[in-house]
Amino acid sequence: MARQNKEVAERLVRAFGAKCRPNSQVDDLSLDDLKASLTAASRHFSEVWILVDALDEAQDRAALISLLHELMLSPGNTFKLVITSRRETDIEAEFGNFPSVELNQDTNQAGIYTYVSKKIEQRVQKGTFPMCGSSLKEAIITQLVFHSGGLFQWAKSQLDNLFLMRGEDQLRSFLDSVETPLITVYEGALRRLQMRSAADNQVIKSAFQALVGCMRLPTAAEFLYIIQNSCLSCDATLLKAKLSRENTKTLFQGFVEINPETQVYQFSHYSIHEFLTSDTLRSTSLREYTVEAEHAHRRLAQLCLKALMSYESDASTAFYDYASVLWMEHAESSGPDSDLDSEIARFLSEGQFSDWRDNSPFANWMSYSEKKKAVPFRSKYHPCKAFLQALIVGRDTVTTRLIANGLHRIRDPRDSSMPCTISALLSRSREAWRHLPLDHQIVSLPLAIVAALLLSLVTMMMVTVALLPRRLRRRSAPWPWVSI
Repeated sequence: MARQNKEVAERLVRAFGAKCRPNSQVDDLSLDDLKASLTAASRHFSEVWILVDALDEAQDRAALISLLHELMLSPGNTFKLVITSRRETDIEAEFGNFPSVELNQDTNQAGIYTYVSKKIEQRVQKGTFPMCGSSLKEAIITQLVFHSGGLFQWAKSQLDNLFLMRGEDQLRSFLDSVETPLITVYEGALRRLQMRSAADNQVIKSAFQALVGCMRLPTAAEFLYIIQNSCLSCDATLLKAKLSRENTKTLFQGFVEINPETQVYQFSHYSIHEFLTSDTLRSTSLREYTVEAEHAHRRLAQLCLKALMSYESDASTAFYDYASVLWMEHAESSGPDSDLDSEIARFLSEGQFSDWRDNSPFANWMSYSEKKKAVPFRSKYHPCKAFLQALIVGRDTVTTRLIANGLHRIRDPRDSSMPCTISALLSRSREAWRHLPLDHQIVSLPLAIVAALLLSLVTMMMVTVALLPRRLRRRSAPWPWVSI
């Protein structure tokens, strides 16, 4: 399709440049871009089928639901959508009037039987799961399929636990304790984790928190950096061995896995993310494993800043790329925290008042990000660049601290103009405006007044022209851009 149609090819190139190249800015590819690309491609087909699997697991589900609804209802559309999902109120409300098929235990039972049988047989053939006889093997398969409730994830979680058993006595004891609800399976796995050593539990909790907060699934090097800086008492060599592919499933009881294709660390199913952040877990004796999303983002923001502040050290190299792209997003997603604000203010201001400004951590980050095309504002276009980034982060405490230090007065020597962008961003924050020195308020206020007057004037002209009789519009409109 891209070879035959120039428009589709251009959109694909833009999408690839925005999202798929390493280190590209993650926000450049929006759902609007996706919609435009799909719409352009659909014009060349009589029907376009789109399969959306596990819609309930989408992180920004509301935006995706809105996009899918727009595609289905757009005039002259050729889209046919097939959507799979668990029962969720917002999804049923949006798509409840469309034809649907409910999959239940009877529908999935044959597939689950095949899945369980194949997984057990693979282990037996490899010699990693010795069976004591065909009758025990069949009893295990029958029990797991019967209690699965039609959920593949339940069967997968139970198989992960089953493969940790050794000997016929342990296997039969496991079968006697099999329970149906998936949440019960997860709670049972957490209870087994509670019996691990304090050192193991520190690693496990840090990993759960990291995977809840990470805005991009971490590579092995990134994951190791996060855990190592969260568990300072752990030996680096021992920690690396614990997080290896061979030991990951055992350490985390099947909650965490390494993706075989991309080699990133991830939860084995999105329902684990939901379980660890749920109020249900918070109200049980297992509450120590609960993860607060804001706290997870705050911790990752601090680790990102630590990596950015130690740019040339070997320890931060593996995590620097992640930190350079996503530290601001983690900071924006964190709740109020004075320690984090202090670290952000230090990162933005350190070295800015000396002759070594170009070698400051902030300058290194800007230089690195511009090379990777991953920074929202290019420094060569915006003076007061450190102060501008503080405004973008949107934490008033940081902004006021930098104003108190006079950072807003530092300008790029190549550009002496007063940046209007700063005035526009400051107007969103009453707290920052109140702390802005009088000379900046005097400059910024007229800019805001002039902009408001111009907008009012244009609006009045358009309304006046719109109210004229149609026969007079063409003759009376003195400006071509307001003629109707």
